[in-house]
Amino acid sequence: MNNEIMARAMSQIDYELIAEAYEVSAKGKKRGKIIRLLATAACIAVVAVSAFSIFSGEKIEVSVGGKAISNEPVALSTLTAKRSAQEDLCIELNMEADGKIQIEAIDGEISLESSNVGEKNIEAADSFSVFWTVKNPDKSREYTLILDDKTDLTLSFDESLNKWTIFKK
Repeated sequence: MNNEIMARAMSQIDYELIAEAYEVSAKGKKRGKIIRLLATAACIAVVAVSAFSIFSGEKIEVSVGGKAISNEPVALSTLTAKRSAQEDLCIELNMEADGKIQIEAIDGEISLESSNVGEKNIEAADSFSVFWTVKNPDKSREYTLILDDKTDLTLSFDESLNKWTIFKK
């Protein structure tokens, strides 16, 4: 098709058709802006819900000997960490949780205050005490207890204090 034929074809287009095409195009642009705005709002809502669920999840507070356990190591005294005749280390952890939590001993065994049986996994709720026993602990190792697959408690020996310490990871 040459330019002359194209020019004649374009000059014979009805102006009403051009106006109608322009209106449809303008509506499409508005609709596209609305769709982008709704998609952005949906993304913001997903991020907000995710952040809310992460930060407002079940709260677990752990203390030992009246001291809250945090990211900073808490030195265990002879009152909070008892050594048995077999050189086992037994630590009483006081816990408060919003609802039920799962506790898993990666190293050692755990038991509730009402049970003498050492286990690897237990489920507890509200306010309770857990006894974490590590058999014949090695001062060069770290030992781990997991709370609800979210919080790791780490037990390690601090050479400078010459004491066992516990902290959250």
